[in-house]
Amino acid sequence: MKRSDRKKRSFKQGTGIAVIGEGPTEQYYLLSVQGLLSANVYPKVVKDGMDYLIARVEECIADGYDKIYCLIDMDNKSGQKEKAAYANFLRQYSGKQFKNRQTGGHTEVIVIENHPCLEILFYYYFRLTTGLYSSYERVNPLKPELRKFLPEYEKRIEFFKKCGGLHQYLTSKGGSIETAVRNSKLSIAHHVDNPDGAFSEMCRLLESTDSHEAQ
Repeated sequence: MKRSDRKKRSFKQGTGIAVIGEGPTEQYYLLSVQGLLSANVYPKVVKDGMDYLIARVEECIADGYDKIYCLIDMDNKSGQKEKAAYANFLRQYSGKQFKNRQTGGHTEVIVIENHPCLEILFYYYFRLTTGLYSSYERVNPLKPELRKFLPEYEKRIEFFKKCGGLHQYLTSKGGSIETAVRNSKLSIAHHVDNPDGAFSEMCRLLESTDSHEAQ
């Protein structure tokens, strides 16, 4: 979004939900489910680093969104420096409400974690797993398992643009968003006893915005 566009935008409380993702996968997935969500969702992309994520959160608070969802890939939070920066971000923003001086309303910040990354939700369109995946394609990769359902899938912008929409691609292969939401819930329940296993909290976003399959 251009800075000039931000100055022209004047939200009233309750008019929109901003979703901040750490990369293009989140952006293109959100664009593909836009018609399935009852709320107005505005995808935002973050460059590397917690400082940039914080800047985007502050920008969205100033813009007057009623909720800000931050989609977090946990596979890049393994180093001590990254862990410390992420823990500080959680203390500062997760579950907190911030007053917007312009609108007079409040903005709530909600953190949504995916381990190892958003592709675990794509797997959940088909089947539940709480396997010990550390990354998408490096250490203990999820990629080989996901490719069993999505042999053509590539974690590249070129693929995202040509696949006809990520959600649509997933359903064309036999997956469903209802299955993904159900498996997301189950993965959270398993996470209590299996903290290193795969999980996705995306059900918190999809259910809160009344996600449903298009007819």
